[in-house]
Amino acid sequence: MENEQNFFKLPHYIDQGRIVMGMPLDVVLPAGIVFGLFAMAQYMMTGMALAALVFYALRTLKQSKGDNFIPLILYWYAPPTLSRAIFYHTPPANQRYWLN
Repeated sequence: MENEQNFFKLPHYIDQGRIVMGMPLDVVLPAGIVFGLFAMAQYMMTGMALAALVFYALRTLKQSKGDNFIPLILYWYAPPTLSRAIFYHTPPANQRYWLN
């Protein structure tokens, strides 16, 4: 324990995704984008209602699928240019068949 730089710091939960204000980022970000777009168009209440609907829909969609369900769906079904931009450490999904 003399040199603490050689030790790893583990999070409280290893499989926990990114959290923003106590909520998962992949649920808060789409709802925030919907609210932001409607707020810029001066439709705050409509944007708030649609953002709440998007938030609730994503939470119920993720409820039985696991924490990484939405990023995995984006990886497999997004266009290759978007997939390469988001997941730059992995090969694009259109090159998923490596053997044969």
